Amino acid sequence: MKRLNLLNKGLMMLAVVMAILLLFKIFSYKSWERYYYTSSVSNPEAFPIHLFGIAFIMENGEYSGDFYNDLDIINSFNSDWGRGTSYEAYNPQFLPKSLFVEYMDFRTQKYYIDTIILPKEKMYQSFEIAKKQNKLSDLAYGRRKMGLSFHVGIANDGNILIWLLGDDYQLELYRKKIHPKPFTGNVVSKKEPEPVGANKSQINYFADVPDSLKRKIMELKVDNVEYKDSVPVYFDQLRP
Repeated sequence: MKRLNLLNKGLMMLAVVMAILLLFKIFSYKSWERYYYTSSVSNPEAFPIHLFGIAFIMENGEYSGDFYNDLDIINSFNSDWGRGTSYEAYNPQFLPKSLFVEYMDFRTQKYYIDTIILPKEKMYQSFEIAKKQNKLSDLAYGRRKMGLSFHVGIANDGNILIWLLGDDYQLELYRKKIHPKPFTGNVVSKKEPEPVGANKSQINYFADVPDSLKRKIMELKVDNVEYKDSVPVYFDQLRP
């Protein structure tokens, strides 16, 4: 009987420990704060850029986002304002803390780099509202994974716009004007290929773009054009 009592106490203690570990796992994972989402980026055809890098920064400091799908498109001057490409969503994730962006403007040759803090509460509210209104999109090709897509628009003159897109759901989440920085030739995002002996601050990052395309772009009349005020033609359900 004594051994049986000891065994029962041991089993009870084990059950308590397992329950504590399970609760710790649940609260550490915080599934209620995770969402399915994808990300993409574009810029206006008339204001091309060389995009060195763009990424979400998470609360733990890690970089996230699948913007790299659009990198080659943008850097070859083939971007379409408001349209981007992204992979399917795999696992629910915490919402990002900020957005890092680094690029060079073709027309002005100005260099931009900044980290933009995102509106956390507005992000959560937007996802929850879209969920309650059945406005989430299926972001996977197999099992249904319902969420929203982030789309970043890099407009002229350092204007960055961030939209959330769902099923008949389009919302401007945030916008910020960032300012050019002196370019020393040191690219933060990644190591760019450089000619041997080249002056880093004088490297032509647009050299691979055909001259005919560059001439065509420079012939476009863009006086007083502000793309920060231009809603992409693909956004027909944009909410104020």
